[in-house]
Amino acid sequence: MIEKSDITGVILAGGKSSRFGSNKALYSVQEKTMLQCAIELLQPFCCDVCISGNCDEYAQYRIRCLPDEITDIGPLGGIYTAFKQCSTPYMLFLTCDMPFLTSPLISQLLSVDSNTQIACWKEASGDLQLFPLLLSRSLLSVIEEKIAAKSYNIRSLLQVCRHQCLSIAIKDQTCFQNINRLKDIAV
Repeated sequence: MIEKSDITGVILAGGKSSRFGSNKALYSVQEKTMLQCAIELLQPFCCDVCISGNCDEYAQYRIRCLPDEITDIGPLGGIYTAFKQCSTPYMLFLTCDMPFLTSPLISQLLSVDSNTQIACWKEASGDLQLFPLLLSRSLLSVIEEKIAAKSYNIRSLLQVCRHQCLSIAIKDQTCFQNINRLKDIAV
């Protein structure tokens, strides 16, 4: 089990939300914004929680905000920024658009062996569900190499590191739903 004191929680909220039509992180689901749901989910598991994204839009949350050091490279830009600005041995990344994820699933992800460099989930079909994503600080140089090579695919990290992919139980599949369009919210 990875200890709380060793983990920074990072919410990736820097996307353009073009399919959604407005900033989906600020959209309310069950009386809370999706960003607030993510913050509350991560806080019990992490010694610190921060937001990777547009700081001006998220000032109301009073949580450290990390603007991308390298823009327009997708989630890897937020991941890289967090690695450069946070000092814990592990970072737990969550996208802002997964309001149905549960604490038991986060706890299960953090129960991996401490030698694991990446922990994520996989569906019954074998497809990877990358978020939530636990990454070891030891991957910083690998991430820097990927960025230098203009290779921004997070899945490619699994080919060069010690990883563990947990299986998503059928009963938990809907917890991993991410909201890309307003019609994706079936509450």
